[in-house]
Amino acid sequence: QSSVSENLLSSFQFGNTLINAYQMVIDPGSNFNGMTIDNIRSKFETTVLMHERDKKVDWNPSTEIVLNEGDKLLVMTESDNVKNLLEAERGG
Repeated sequence: QSSVSENLLSSFQFGNTLINAYQMVIDPGSNFNGMTIDNIRSKFETTVLMHERDKKVDWNPSTEIVLNEGDKLLVMTESDNVKNLLEAERGG
């Protein structure tokens, strides 16, 4: 499994909050397989900026998209949320 730092694309400060742009891949056995983007967005206070499936990139993905194995997401969230997001995705 990739480490957090390998998929961290950018970090920046917004007000008093550290924001991370992070790339996620829905791996086989992922807890996010079958969930919608809206499930992830609302449960983890995360914005999904981009979704890629079969080499097709959606720059403004619908919250109704059901995630499948192999999908890639570009998410933006508070630094503290990345660990929770990854633990939930991997079943930790």
